[in-house]
Amino acid sequence: MNPYENQKIDERLQAVLEIPAENRENYPELNVGYEPETNRWEVIVKYNGDIQQVGKQVGAQVEILTGQYAILTVPEEMLNQLADFYEVEFIEKPRALEFSLNNSLRQACISFVQNNPPYELEGTGVLLGIIDSGIDYRHPDFRNEDGTTRIVYLWDQSLTGTPPAGFFMGREFTEEEINQALKAPIFQQQQEIVPHQDFIGHGTHVAGIAGGNGRASGGKYKGVAPLSQFIIVKLGQKGAGSFYRTTEMMRALRYAIEKARALKKPIAINLSFGTNAGSHNGQSLFETYINEMAYRWKTTIVAGAGNEGDTGHHMSGQLKTKEEKIVQFTVSSTEASLPLEIWTSYVDTIYVELRTPTGETTGIIKTNQKITIGTTTILMYMGEPNPYQQSRQIYIVLHSTDGWIQSGIWTLILHGENIVNGIYQIWLPVAEALGKETGFTRPTTYGTITVPGTVERVITVGAYNGTTDSMASFSGRGSLELNPRIKPDLVAPGVNITAPAPGGGYSTLSGTSMATPHVTGAAALLMEWGIVRGRDPFLYGEKVKAYLLRGAQRTEHFLNYPNETWGYGSLCLRNSFPLSGSRSFSSMEEQPMDFIDGVDLEKESSMDTKNFSIISEDYADFLVEYEDLAWLKNKLKEYPQVQLQILDEQYGVLHIPQNMTEIVLDQLKSHLYYTPPILFGPYDTSALEASDILLFHEHPYVPLRGQGVLLGFIDSGIDYTHPVFLYEDNTTRIQRIWDQALSGTPPEGFEYGTEYTEQEINKALQQKDPFSYVKERDLTGHGTLLAGVAGGMDRSKEEFIGAAPDAEFLVVKLKPAKSYLKEQQQIDNLDAVVYQSTDILMGIKYLVETAKKLKRPLVINIGLGTNEGGHDGSSVVESYMAKIGSQIGVVIVTAAGNEGNTAHHTSGHLQDQSVANLECKVAEGETGFTMHIWNYAPDKMSISIISPTGQKIDRISPRLITQEVVPFILEKTVVHVTYQLVERKTGDQVITIGFSDPTPGIWTIQLYGDFIVDGRYDAWLPRKGWIQPETQFLQPIPFTTITVPGTTIGTITVGAYNHKDSSLYLGSSRGLTRDQEMKPDLVAPGVDIEGPTLGGGYGKMTGTSVAAAYTAGASALLLEWGILKGNDVEMDTRKAKTYLIRGATRKQNLVYPNREWGYGELNLLRSFQELR
Repeated sequence: MNPYENQKIDERLQAVLEIPAENRENYPELNVGYEPETNRWEVIVKYNGDIQQVGKQVGAQVEILTGQYAILTVPEEMLNQLADFYEVEFIEKPRALEFSLNNSLRQACISFVQNNPPYELEGTGVLLGIIDSGIDYRHPDFRNEDGTTRIVYLWDQSLTGTPPAGFFMGREFTEEEINQALKAPIFQQQQEIVPHQDFIGHGTHVAGIAGGNGRASGGKYKGVAPLSQFIIVKLGQKGAGSFYRTTEMMRALRYAIEKARALKKPIAINLSFGTNAGSHNGQSLFETYINEMAYRWKTTIVAGAGNEGDTGHHMSGQLKTKEEKIVQFTVSSTEASLPLEIWTSYVDTIYVELRTPTGETTGIIKTNQKITIGTTTILMYMGEPNPYQQSRQIYIVLHSTDGWIQSGIWTLILHGENIVNGIYQIWLPVAEALGKETGFTRPTTYGTITVPGTVERVITVGAYNGTTDSMASFSGRGSLELNPRIKPDLVAPGVNITAPAPGGGYSTLSGTSMATPHVTGAAALLMEWGIVRGRDPFLYGEKVKAYLLRGAQRTEHFLNYPNETWGYGSLCLRNSFPLSGSRSFSSMEEQPMDFIDGVDLEKESSMDTKNFSIISEDYADFLVEYEDLAWLKNKLKEYPQVQLQILDEQYGVLHIPQNMTEIVLDQLKSHLYYTPPILFGPYDTSALEASDILLFHEHPYVPLRGQGVLLGFIDSGIDYTHPVFLYEDNTTRIQRIWDQALSGTPPEGFEYGTEYTEQEINKALQQKDPFSYVKERDLTGHGTLLAGVAGGMDRSKEEFIGAAPDAEFLVVKLKPAKSYLKEQQQIDNLDAVVYQSTDILMGIKYLVETAKKLKRPLVINIGLGTNEGGHDGSSVVESYMAKIGSQIGVVIVTAAGNEGNTAHHTSGHLQDQSVANLECKVAEGETGFTMHIWNYAPDKMSISIISPTGQKIDRISPRLITQEVVPFILEKTVVHVTYQLVERKTGDQVITIGFSDPTPGIWTIQLYGDFIVDGRYDAWLPRKGWIQPETQFLQPIPFTTITVPGTTIGTITVGAYNHKDSSLYLGSSRGLTRDQEMKPDLVAPGVDIEGPTLGGGYGKMTGTSVAAAYTAGASALLLEWGILKGNDVEMDTRKAKTYLIRGATRKQNLVYPNREWGYGELNLLRSFQELR
């Protein structure tokens, strides 16, 4: 018998001890807890008696957690002796933990409790224990109004220094030390005092959801318990695969609870991480320890269910005597080591066999073995039952001796020798540890809750999508086969949750890690209600869980509750309070005008109300065109809650409380034109030589490189650290950055966002972490690449050069569109990048005003577009751009759009009293979309609708403004029809059809010609990226697909072509505009165009936005030649357009201008040659 085969030692530890020390690094999952430098093991010990004395005898370091649990660091050669002590009941090896990667507060009924009597709860007097990757303690959301910290203790286990009393690792920081660091003026000095950082960002995000106060967002991203205080533990030395150890979490749990007891405050502890290691039945030492700690002090522990619901990493079944079960799993081509855990009842005798993708087999294995087949070593360990497990583990590890395990389909054959129970459960590691293709071919979704979500006394939280009210596919699910207790306990919003990110901004993430802190914060509010306010001193732990489960919403009427997916339902804190005689929610819905969802607007007006209104979902935004600005300002004095941003003497933006929009607009409509913002998205799906731009960089007589010209970009931001935006001395070429999404010091004359100057950017570039100083980041790379194409140059390596390499930059990073606007347009794609027109126009205003201050000519590049609007240049956005583009020294370049081959447009002609059918194919998985039908005045048209199942909604009669909600009785689809007989800017008719949860298949819109003079109609679906690719018109028309704002005559609109073979880019949008204006103006290289990418590299992009960027660079050279060199000092957009289209290259076999190529291909040399 192997000397280490001891039933007091868990199977994993016994298995790894059979592997020579020099080979253990090949088995990272098994190697967690081993310290190769000292040949010592960190182990969890369940004990009785004097464990300190035992530790001395085996030369171990002892950390006592409780009277029954300790962590010992033991020399490997003493493990067997340790197990022989009667004081030692069981020894368990640490396991790897993995982090489980807005309207959510409303969805969870939390906003109501925060803001309305008799609750008005915000976490006062309660501690939040966040055990995670750390926290950005500098982030405004974790600081009080006076700038001091809300963190009372921070233990960074990964640092060396003075650890907390009773512990042997890490460094502890007190509230006073953190405040001292926050007073330091620069990051480096702060780090000298408190050298803690959250490099991953997970802990910062989790803490923000649970208790961030939203200061950095003006309250928009306020957490659940915004007045609570924090105890933060950053988990320590990383183990296998950069995961964390269960032992580190156990230490952290003890630390947080002991600190809470010392402070005499209740604590809600958040555990947003998990592992697939173990039997998942709550019986490991790790799990039973947490179960015990849940009874300590006034503690509530909340854990995530994990993100393993749809990964294919779990398989279960039942085996009979003499039966064989075949279990297949795929192995990706990048797996170096792959462990499998098979858990069965200890009463069953099961043998295993493993077959490689090429058919070689291990044969039936009955005992521990190590087998090599080809370049793959297979370690099999047949575990024995132990005093704390009713299950038996069969542990298998595949390891390559030459790079990667053989990829393909592996077959595991289970042989039932003597079966009583027969149930087996098999787990692969969590998703973050494996390649995407690795998984079971026929997985089981139940039994996918990760440890420690399997612990009985924690509140286990799954995730659902609060927008669609549907279960998140990734959320771990329980299994009654594993545990008779229902898990998860409940679910909370966990999809697309925005919360603080390191650096002072915010990020949007999905996962049960995001759902869990909603419940942790909710538990804190319940504890405030009961313990802090004295209503129930025992409202913690299981009692908190009971109240939350009772109050959970059970809206899925076809389900029986509780169940293994939803648990007891979705979190609804409002319903969870033990109130009697309090006002019901229904009685609270009628709120006074100065109250919006609990937001006291009079109170808010004492703050920076304009900033609040700009970013808050509680305010609706409207673009307005007014005739008398003085009258408007005076009228708005009657509505102090309404805020106005002025673009100029003609245009502005109104922000009106959602519950006041009808009242206010009714009072204003006689004096102004108003329209909701339209939504925009980016187009990104040896060109300089083709456009003859390089010739001018070194031209002997007229060298043009853009020097003195500003390139303005309104997009996703810019990677200001990229070499192409630096001079030779590593100083920046960027004059200003306005990040609209960051809370801070906005530009002069603006009310939101943060402005960074050239000096601040240069200072950031000198820092070790520039983004800690200038926090603007381009998260998509779209703006970075476009700016590089227009004017980048790598001066250090000379690997890349843009069109205007000596120009400088002004950058506006747009804030995301408000959620209510996306909901109105049925944009449910979580990956969609969506901006709103109000922010774009403010960006244009900023660029122009800044260029005037700097006394420099300006090119503005707009690589964004939308299918909303009349496609005729009439929208406020287009009118404003045309107005700005007519200013001397300003050129505006817009992308034509990538809608040429999407089948998102159709058109036709109707005769009076005739009918036309518009057939639209709706793809599987389409959650909703809008269709806009425009026709010319004075025509009047109406519609009826036929669903794919044949249901018909009879013709809806049009009135001046008609809004109809049409449910389809036999389907889930609801259609919203809006008639606008007279659109105020054009006088034309607009029919808007909104489809919610449309049935897949062919929908028919029957269009009736009720009164026809002209007869033409155009219909558009949303732009590419906002609907499923297969949702399209069956009879599309590729023309009139230029997107707004490219349809205005006031900009240079650019299509795309392939400069390598001189063919038109298939997706390039085509003209004419709806009012028959010629667009595009020209085309430029737009296929596989190289440009800078995030992080300092280079990549390629295809689309009209990159073609527009090339043209923007060419326009900068024109401005340099015209204004700065005195050849045309009155150059504006119109003149620049004329120069460019005059010099465009035209094919001999085509008639110009035309709807595809405009006036031809960009050719700057010919533009100058035509001046002769």
